Amino acid sequence: MRARWVAAALMAAAAGGRVEAGDVAIIVHRTHPQAEISMTELARIFRLDQQRWKSGEKVDLVVQLSHSDKEAIVQDLIYHMQSDELMRFWLGKVFRGELTAAPRAFSSDLSVKNYVAANLQAVGYIDSVLLDETVKALSIDGKRPGEAGYPLAGGPH
Repeated sequence: MRARWVAAALMAAAAGGRVEAGDVAIIVHRTHPQAEISMTELARIFRLDQQRWKSGEKVDLVVQLSHSDKEAIVQDLIYHMQSDELMRFWLGKVFRGELTAAPRAFSSDLSVKNYVAANLQAVGYIDSVLLDETVKALSIDGKRPGEAGYPLAGGPH
């Protein structure tokens, strides 16, 4: 899948075009029992207000530390915060003893995807153009990445 995305990027660059990012895909391990999530539950999980999956297992949240359009979508539509507010939010949770540490953070989609693919209870997000069989993308409010009305849709930047 990555090779296909790279090939598309090279073809677009050669044609003078620009490759647009895909939707923000919420990913879990490919064998995770949950296939769908609501935006409300997603926000609760990503804010670690809900720290357990429906199955009772502890959520292993993975976030990204990139200054990308994808990150802006997550901050705006899931957290409803800007990056500086989000840092204060995590520090506050740790300070109040609600968490022992902020969520695990990586700097790239590939790092997030590899971590989620190797950890049964992990959840993270990547650009949907990088989805492959190593992880499962959750449907959000009945919509999958690429479908009209998907809540974390990317688009022209």
